[in-house]
Amino acid sequence: MIVRDATRKDAITKNKLDSLSSRKEKGLENFRAALASLVHSQISQIKSSDIDELRSQLKVLNFQQFNLERELDMTYDQCMHQYRTDLRTRLMSKANTYLHEMGSKISTALESKNETETRQKRGVFNTVARILWEGGSEQIQVTRYSVMTMQVTSALEKYVNQVKVLLSDEVSTARKQLDQKLGAELTPVVRQVLEENCNPELIARAIGGVVDSLYLEPFDLGIRLPGELHNRGTLKGKEAKEFMDEANSFVYGLENIAVQKISQFIQRLEKDVPKKISDIFIAALTVQTRMLEEQLNNFAQTIERLEKTSRDLEGVAS
Repeated sequence: MIVRDATRKDAITKNKLDSLSSRKEKGLENFRAALASLVHSQISQIKSSDIDELRSQLKVLNFQQFNLERELDMTYDQCMHQYRTDLRTRLMSKANTYLHEMGSKISTALESKNETETRQKRGVFNTVARILWEGGSEQIQVTRYSVMTMQVTSALEKYVNQVKVLLSDEVSTARKQLDQKLGAELTPVVRQVLEENCNPELIARAIGGVVDSLYLEPFDLGIRLPGELHNRGTLKGKEAKEFMDEANSFVYGLENIAVQKISQFIQRLEKDVPKKISDIFIAALTVQTRMLEEQLNNFAQTIERLEKTSRDLEGVAS
């Protein structure tokens, strides 16, 4: 039995190592393919570029800098304002929907049972009745409460984590959409201002640099269960009722907490991102244009170096 267990553990370990090795190899292959694609793109760009056109582009860029700054920053500001407004609405909607769902689930954890019990009546007459003929009492209906606190605590912790993941995913999705929107909105602005005096690939790279420069922090709900809601075993009677009151108060109070967290998050987004991006774009476009100009000045050496790099990468693949 011990030998079989050891053999099975060895097999599991080997499978894990093989899987890890396979993922690493795939990751390296994807990286190599991306580098090869970039090299081929550079070769194609250099061969299709004209040094006089690049110099003309730099002159137009310098001449139209004021107009380009104004149009780019205005478009960027509109995109960011719409992004924050839409994101706030989406986060609030998701949080509210989940809050109502969780409130109904938690309320079912409190069990109640109606029982009949005998209660002694007050007064002298009732006391005498109990002594003489077992009277002086009445039957009443009593509600008995009980709750398994571990069930409630686990449900609340799971709920808070689910809300956190849900809202974090919403922020990640919105960020991807923002990146796409910035590219789609900024590109025509540049082309309109610079007209024909622009290299589409260099513009795309410069806008990509703008998008990459925008650090938007991830969303963290940051909510913990209060000490009163930690697991306390099975509670009955008054303690059970009080525990569920605390749980319900926590769930309903989450709405205010979520609203506050979301508002603070949106405020930080507005505060932390650059107020303008035209300077980032113009700097990136200028640097890339000058680099391409330098490569064209050393055309033969540059092409030879890039083609050698391409062959080396193909050799790694084989």
